Amino acid sequence: MRYRNPIARVFLIIGTLVLVPVSQVGGYVFGVPQYFGWVAQAGLTVFVFAILYVLWSYWLFMAVEIGPGQVVLRAPFRRIVLVGSEVERIELTPPVTSLDMEIRWWEPWSKLVIHRRGRASVDASVMPDGLKLRIANALDSASYPLPSGRLP
Repeated sequence: MRYRNPIARVFLIIGTLVLVPVSQVGGYVFGVPQYFGWVAQAGLTVFVFAILYVLWSYWLFMAVEIGPGQVVLRAPFRRIVLVGSEVERIELTPPVTSLDMEIRWWEPWSKLVIHRRGRASVDASVMPDGLKLRIANALDSASYPLPSGRLP
């Protein structure tokens, strides 16, 4: 099943809208257009844009595909496949008990870190709590059961 991460879209839109003027003003302050021209200034903006998206690709996942024993996290420039047999442990703190996909900006978010054997850990904390519980359940259903009742 595929889920979209609404928080990621908000981060990308705000980040992109802020990046262009900040890059333009920063380049102007450092004299890039005066010394190298406006083409270099545009190149600097594209370079900063690409670097920012690459950095966001490590923790900002746009979509999540959940299957039995497998989760695929899709970022702007990266795709991470998590298989249940490779997972050493999952940290979901504080514990999540709801599958609610609402974003509550005024409440603290839970943290989801997936530790894999022989590989780097994956921090998937920037998403709704209900999606974090679904990911944890797909990878380790014994430790993270879904709440009973109707699933949204």
